[in-house]
Amino acid sequence: MAQPTIVRQTYINGVYDIVVKAFINGTGDDVTTLIDASSYNTSPTNLRIMKIIYNFNGFSAFLAWNATTPVNIISLANDHPSEMDFNDMGGLVNNAGAGVNGDILITTNGLASPDNGFILIYLKIKA
Repeated sequence: MAQPTIVRQTYINGVYDIVVKAFINGTGDDVTTLIDASSYNTSPTNLRIMKIIYNFNGFSAFLAWNATTPVNIISLANDHPSEMDFNDMGGLVNNAGAGVNGDILITTNGLASPDNGFILIYLKIKA
């Protein structure tokens, strides 16, 4: 299967916070890396998702923490702009266990041309 095309734009690459916007299009529903933790200042292996804003046109997706066995985080619906704030509960904690590297994976479902979308993800580096 083909991987979706993802173009990332980093807004904050700090000691405690990372904010990334990713544009997604193309064809294919394969797993690909949404957040490559090693490409940020502190190369964090333990992140918390604090907030997600997204809009997927024509496809849905789910996120997973990368590890020896990836652990699903959340499903994101198609054709339904959404904002999810996890600050009040301390964020979605990376509980992937063995082999965790801090990366966040995305798997699209139903992505075909001319589908497209974006995700804005706010991360906190867990001390």
